[in-house]
Amino acid sequence: MENELLLGRKKVAEIKDLIIQNPSTVTPETPIREVMLKMTEDLRTRHVYVVDKDNYLVGEIRMSRMVKYLFPYTAMLELGADVAKNPSINFAAASAAEVMNNNPFKTYEDSSLSQVAKVFMNEKINELPVVTKDNKLCGEVNFFEIMVHYLAETGGKVCN
Repeated sequence: MENELLLGRKKVAEIKDLIIQNPSTVTPETPIREVMLKMTEDLRTRHVYVVDKDNYLVGEIRMSRMVKYLFPYTAMLELGADVAKNPSINFAAASAAEVMNNNPFKTYEDSSLSQVAKVFMNEKINELPVVTKDNKLCGEVNFFEIMVHYLAETGGKVCN
């Protein structure tokens, strides 16, 4: 419990050396095929962030959303009536704008790791974009980096 309290009080900025500084990004106009290619470029992340020309966060695309795009019939069978309730799933999408979540969860450099952990647990995700107060993308924090930080702080051996 003591370790959790110490870790939970830390701010995202305090583990800045572990934050992914240049997370995978695309623009809203990026074709779906390029989105998939971008997702395969950096295996540390399972999200691609959608940014405008000035690098302001406008959305995100999770790998789980791409599964539904690649397997539309399976998704429709699995989701059943939920497809009709969820018009945001566009099985014929041509661009990032058509599949992105335009209200992504995010965190700030001054957020505590406890706040980050709550979002990870509640939303069943393991990474979040880090943005400035005016929503400019400045990195990504994911649970792997938090574990690495914890192990280093508690004397555990960390493999790179």
